Amino acid sequence: MECRFHIFNISKNYTIDNEQPKYILWFMKTVLNLKIEKSLKLEAQEIAENFGIPLGTILNALLRQFVRTKEISLDMSYRPTPFLQSILKEAEAELLRTGSHSIEKLESKEFIKKLKKL
Repeated sequence: MECRFHIFNISKNYTIDNEQPKYILWFMKTVLNLKIEKSLKLEAQEIAENFGIPLGTILNALLRQFVRTKEISLDMSYRPTPFLQSILKEAEAELLRTGSHSIEKLESKEFIKKLKKL
């Protein structure tokens, strides 16, 4: 069955296969398929769930911001892993233990030579 209707006084006729109410067609959303790592998706869903916001709502907000500002804004701040944090604490403790608080300023070639001697 064919259905013809007008939206907001636009005199174009739109044809659809099924009979669907106009409001469904006007507010119809589309599906966006993304290829991402499964672990990333699961982690994002869990975080979104903790905020009480569906992941789709968060992605819609990001896309709206992208369209509005025509900019890509990514926070690339880095948080060290617990393993790296333990290594950094160990290095700080060693620095305090040796009493060496001044770092030698070496040219890159000199620095590499010094590292190779270690």
